[in-house]
Amino acid sequence: MKKQGLKGAAIDDQVGASQVMLVSDYPYVWEFHPADHIPGTDTLTDKQKAAILGDNAARVLGIKA
Repeated sequence: MKKQGLKGAAIDDQVGASQVMLVSDYPYVWEFHPADHIPGTDTLTDKQKAAILGDNAARVLGIKA
């Protein structure tokens, strides 16, 4: 198992990007831009990034992305 932070994105090796959703506790701000690091992560494909940023949630909730 790779020992990397979320920014390093060992996500696919551990659980698969299809099992990850980005969440926020807005309006209680711990991080002002919680999703900004996902697009810049070079170890995830564009499809995996889209899944984490909204496609997985849409699938789980049964709504169109």
